[in-house]
Amino acid sequence: MKVWALDKKQILFLSSLVSCFIYAYLGYKDAKWSFTGLASMDMNNTLGSNLLWGYSLTSIILLSLYELKSLPIKYQKLILLAVFIGLFWLLIDFLSGSFSIWVLKENMSPMYFVFLLIIALGYKRKYWNILIPIIPLFIPIAYILSYMHLETLFQTSSWLRRPINSGFLTFYLIGFYALMIYSVTCKKNIKNLMFIAMMILISFYLAFNTWSRSWILHVVLLTGIVILRWVGLRKMKFKYVVIAIAIFVLAILVGSNFIGNNFLDVFEIVEGRKDENTRTWQYVNFFNEVETCDLLIGQGVDASYNSTNFGANYKYIDNVFLLCMFRYGVIPLLLLSYILFKPCKYILSRNEDLAFACVIVFEWFLIFLGLSTYTTLNYDVATILMLLAIGHCYSLKDKSSRKTTVKFKL
Repeated sequence: MKVWALDKKQILFLSSLVSCFIYAYLGYKDAKWSFTGLASMDMNNTLGSNLLWGYSLTSIILLSLYELKSLPIKYQKLILLAVFIGLFWLLIDFLSGSFSIWVLKENMSPMYFVFLLIIALGYKRKYWNILIPIIPLFIPIAYILSYMHLETLFQTSSWLRRPINSGFLTFYLIGFYALMIYSVTCKKNIKNLMFIAMMILISFYLAFNTWSRSWILHVVLLTGIVILRWVGLRKMKFKYVVIAIAIFVLAILVGSNFIGNNFLDVFEIVEGRKDENTRTWQYVNFFNEVETCDLLIGQGVDASYNSTNFGANYKYIDNVFLLCMFRYGVIPLLLLSYILFKPCKYILSRNEDLAFACVIVFEWFLIFLGLSTYTTLNYDVATILMLLAIGHCYSLKDKSSRKTTVKFKL
């Protein structure tokens, strides 16, 4: 689609998406890695980057509010209820005297309930149809930026340290979420298969460098999804399988000459972690420290507990559902889960487009459940892409239901 064919709302949508991406780039452009402990970096918040973030957030929320009417009435009401809950907890934080502008950027902040409005943009074809053609640009750019940050870690550290919240991980998630979407929505042809296969190989390399078994597993899951989609659930397309295997083998042979020793060192570390259990102790510690009533009613965005590994006033846990319930209570958790993950029930749909679109939503469900590390739920490109994909699932489901109704009447 040519730029001059876009209407004003589509241009506003694209500009908000690009502005959010540039904000992340500027924030991490000159950021430095920490020198001790786990490797992390803090974003540099400049006036320019904050203005981009503010423009992106304001424009996409206002546009989403305008397009909310396109959703079925049921989902309009549920999303507006979620927005009310988010604003309520922001008001509580303000009245408690602890509110600051940084709360809006906090991981799993009350603003995340407001972000659910973005689902309305994914529901409308006019926005989805201009998103898919630009995703193949987002993926390699995000992966290049992720790799550049990783290289600076190798250059500035005399020993390998596990990279956590950083430009490396931020851009990796943007690229990987975009790859998930493109893998199940693009046209099935040789060109797209070659592109996806190459991006999956890069995903494996970057995932290994997170030192996270779960992120490696997500790349494996995505590989399986791609194979199923190209082979077909009903009819084998053998030529695609052969081509995919050939691409993977060729890329491995070529890429092995450029990886270097750093990857081999990280591979040994990840392989040595295969029998580690890093979740059970978190859950035992969490439930020993947190009262049931605190989970039922929520403790606000500043909720914390005593962690045996991370000390007092620790605010996080590798399970988004528990984190949400701890901060905002069980009812907001149920509402959030219903809106985000209802598409999971359509995985077995006979409509192949709907089924595969919902499979990646199920993969996000696993990420929320704790099959991941350092998952951030704030306003960034990865979050926008996920919410747009969920809206697209609802759109495909309604379209499929209308076709079924018409056939039944005929």
